[in-house]
Amino acid sequence: MFDKVTFCLMIALLGYSLLVFFSLIKRVVLFHRSDELQKKIFFETLSISMGVILSLHLIQLILSIVQPAGYQPVIYSGGKSMVRFTLGAFDHVDSFLLYCMVIAVVYNIRRVQYGLISKSSFLVRNLLPILIIFLFLLLPFF
Repeated sequence: MFDKVTFCLMIALLGYSLLVFFSLIKRVVLFHRSDELQKKIFFETLSISMGVILSLHLIQLILSIVQPAGYQPVIYSGGKSMVRFTLGAFDHVDSFLLYCMVIAVVYNIRRVQYGLISKSSFLVRNLLPILIIFLFLLLPFF
């Protein structure tokens, strides 16, 4: 049951992160029309996300040095991690999906901090759909 809940949560987070990721791609295409605040949020999102991602990889590197020889990394790139994910093995996270999630979270936090969206709008437009998708995916398992 825990594996099914984890699978549904990961699918919901994947949908959310890809939605925000494509929103960022739209922001890149329309970058020349953006005002200074939107440009600032965009660059800060990329720089903070880069720092978070590098920190995660540094932690994984340190763990691989400290842990015994059979250590498997958590952040994994390539098609094998997606195949394992769809088969129900959650011991690895695909790096592209993780990067999308990090960028999505940082982008929306920056938008709330600079007042482009309110906290209630953030909750309704971002977290509520994740909850609905999660519950909708979880429904067949009950």
